[in-house]
Amino acid sequence: VVSGNTFYNFPGGLGGNGTAVVIQQEGGSGGDNIWIIFNDISNCYEGVRTEEVLTNVYVIGNIIRDVYSQSGNSALSTRTSGTQTSFVDNTIYNLGTGVHGVSWDGQGGNAPDLQLSGNIFAGKTDNTASWYDGDATLVSRTSNRNAFDSSGQFRVTWEGTTYTSLAAFQSGKGEETNSIQGDT
Repeated sequence: VVSGNTFYNFPGGLGGNGTAVVIQQEGGSGGDNIWIIFNDISNCYEGVRTEEVLTNVYVIGNIIRDVYSQSGNSALSTRTSGTQTSFVDNTIYNLGTGVHGVSWDGQGGNAPDLQLSGNIFAGKTDNTASWYDGDATLVSRTSNRNAFDSSGQFRVTWEGTTYTSLAAFQSGKGEETNSIQGDT
């Protein structure tokens, strides 16, 4: 459990890439029931990154803000194999990419099942970045009950297709049926 902390000023360099919270298991089997809850994470290149073989990762109720836009970096990056990752009820603002779900570092493993629900995405600083960017290797994804602000261009990349409006994403993938876009 990682709970109730303030993580800030992770500029990268000196052997690190500027990620505030990294949860990983080197070799062998990973951890189970990893909880990252109610933290304030800011001023970094990446907010939370999960790697290697982990099961049941819960990222809930965090404030993730001021995440620098840099290729491959996001508020949440899942780089795990065979994991259920739940990214629920977080507030994410002033960033480039919101959530990045990728295959297991190109190692040929399956990327996680990913649930995105009840998050607030606001203040996207890079209109070329996506609120969500996931490659086609994700086993399963669900996304619903999220709120997207209207100050920047809506952009979601899902299974290789980029949607530039919430309505297009809803009709094209059947996701976000209970989500809204407006002033947040």
